[in-house]
Formats: sequence, structure tokens, C-alpha cells
Amino acid sequence: MDRRPFSPGPLRILVTLFSPALLFLLVFSSAAADFSMHDWEYFTAGLRAEDTPLAQFEPQTVNPLVEEKEPPVSERYPWLFPAAVAAAAIALAFLLLGVIRRARKVLPPPSPKVKLVEERKREEVTVVSPPLRKEPIVEGIWKNYELIDTSPYAIGGFADIFRARDKRSGEMVAVKMPRIAKGKTLDKRVFDEFLGEAEKWSRLKHKNIVELKDFGSKPLPWLAMEFTKEGSLRKRLSDGRLSIKEVIEIALKLCDALHHAHNLGVVHLDIKPENILFIADEPKLTDWGTAKTLLYEKVTRTRFTPEYAAPEQLDTGYGEPDRRTDIYQLGVMIYETLTGKLPFTSDSPALLIKEILEKSPERPSRANPEVPQELDEIMLKCLAKRKEDRYEVVWLLKKELEKLR
Repeated sequence: MDRRPFSPGPLRILVTLFSPALLFLLVFSSAAADFSMHDWEYFTAGLRAEDTPLAQFEPQTVNPLVEEKEPPVSERYPWLFPAAVAAAAIALAFLLLGVIRRARKVLPPPSPKVKLVEERKREEVTVVSPPLRKEPIVEGIWKNYELIDTSPYAIGGFADIFRARDKRSGEMVAVKMPRIAKGKTLDKRVFDEFLGEAEKWSRLKHKNIVELKDFGSKPLPWLAMEFTKEGSLRKRLSDGRLSIKEVIEIALKLCDALHHAHNLGVVHLDIKPENILFIADEPKLTDWGTAKTLLYEKVTRTRFTPEYAAPEQLDTGYGEPDRRTDIYQLGVMIYETLTGKLPFTSDSPALLIKEILEKSPERPSRANPEVPQELDEIMLKCLAKRKEDRYEVVWLLKKELEKLR
């Protein structure tokens, strides 16, 4: 709504100022003309009296012009008063017109209820309410997606994944939703985590990163992502050990995915075989729920997988997690695919953390003699305790792995 202060137009200003001035000018000019004419008559009469002999004057004789009673100004100038009234009326009309026009702009329009009452009084209109909906309103995820199975086909730490079909394209998608215990309410923190994950994930467009197709918050927070039929790297490892060549090819493609994310300032912080999915033979990194945006978010240590955790995720003495944390976790994953076991294991969480912080890992070649010595050195550098002793960026790790192709 326009709330600017009232300002009269230039025409109204001109008329408003000119009308009183015109009235004053008319009155003044009339009086001045009247005064000048009388002065002239007195002056000419005096001149005529000087030419007349003194004897001809009678003492009682008085100038008739002085004795003559003058008519009022209204009789001498009958047009003056109507003109002044007309000028004042015009000025007042212009001012009122401006006020009315401005009031129409400033004042709010009458409410629909007032209009309806007026119409009823005038025309006796009958208002009919719309019929009630017989079908529920479809909102959020169910508007565009349809669940294929009511039970999840994959279960994560805090969420379940369902198969669904996109109603618009018919494409199969995977829908991730938070798991809620029976009788419990959904914590606001879960909403924030899901939306934060979606925000970061939506920025990552790479062939080796699972595509996030859509996300929303109704009726629950949800993510719709690319569906992968071939399962995870964990499933492939359970079917048997991979060859050295296969491991290197998978590692190179994951280096590309991480390089893309790191260039956008995003770190994953939870790299493990369960988060590596396949479409045909193309590995794709998924589950960015623990990912953080460097420089904008404080990296927390509350959520991670202990077996794949870097020392800085367990002890603040090693610094804050960053892109070199992803390099450490990628090294743990490659180590496991090469040897079939983790570099550090323990049945006790406390002992596991102690080994990660203090113990040096065994060379992969001792568990798998097919591992070349060069790959041993690469793995040990990835698994260094101090971040400064690892590869500074994932691109340098990729260059070393390419030499072993």
C-alpha cells in the first residue's frame, strides 16, 4: 500500500498561491486607481483656482468636488467581489480534489465482509459454501512419489531407505526418511540434520556421487535419490576379495568424487564400504548426513563410524577434521578391500580408540602378498596419525594411485 506523504500537484500549488495574490492585486489596483483619480481632480481644480481673480471668490464658496459624496468601491467596480469569490472557490476546489484523490490511495479498501453485507442488503444475495473434500489433500513426498514397498530395503544408523516410483517420470528412486520409534516424536535436530544434508548434497553434481533428485519436509523430512540396483561395496566384499586392479579403479573414481566435493568446500567424514554404492561398475559415494561445509560450519565429532574414524575425530589434540580426514578414511576403506580386514580392530570401543590413536597399522602386503610395495607406502601415508603427514589434497593421492595402473 502506498504510504507516501500527501504532496499536491504543481497545478494545484500554482492555483492555490495565485488566487490570493490575484485577489490582493485586484483590490490594491482598484484602490490605487481610485486614489490617483481623486488626486488628479484636486490638482486640476487648484490650478483653475489660481487663474481666477481673487475678487471673484466668495469666502463661503467651497470646492464642490470636495463636498461631493463619493460612491462606494462595490458600485464603482461591481465585478471585483464576484471575481475574488470565484478565485477562492477554484483554489478550494483544487485542494479538496487533491485530498480526495490521495485519501483513495492511502485508505485500505473495504473488507470482503463489508462488501458482502452491502450486497446482501442491496440485492439479497445468498452465499453458498463450497462442498467438503471427499479425498485427502496430498502433500509433500506423496504428491510426486509412490512407495513400492512398505518395509525399508536398506537400514542406516538413523534412517530407513524405501523404494519408490516417481509419478511424473515413472523412474525408480530411493527415499530416505528418519526412523522414529513407536510412541516417540521427531526431534527438531533430526529436521535440521536432514535439511542440512540435503542442502550440501544438492550442490554436488558428479558421476561418482549418488544424485540427490529431490527433498522436502512433509509429512517427515525426506530425500529422494538415485536408485542403485547393484548394492554397496560391503556386499561385494562379502562375496569375496577384490583384485588389486579393481581396488585401484574404485579408489581413483572415489578420489575424483572427493576432489569435486572438496573444491566446493564439503567434506564427507564418514567414508566406509556401506556408503559406496554401484550402478553397473561405477562406484558412487552416498550418505552425506555427516558431511560438513568447511569455513561455514563447526565440524562436530558426535557422529562417525569408530572403525573408520581418523585420530582427529577422536582426540582434539590432533586438530579439527578437514579434507585430510576424508583421505584417512579412504585409506582405511582401501586397506580393507585389499586385505579383507580393518587396520585397527577391537571388541572394546575404548581399546579400539587407543589403537587408532597410538598403534601403527600393519602393512597391507603382510595380509595380502599381492599388494605391491608402492601401494603399501601409499596406504601408510594415508593412515598417518598427524594430518600434516598425509597427502595434503586428494588429487596428490590420485596421482600416486595412477602410477600403479
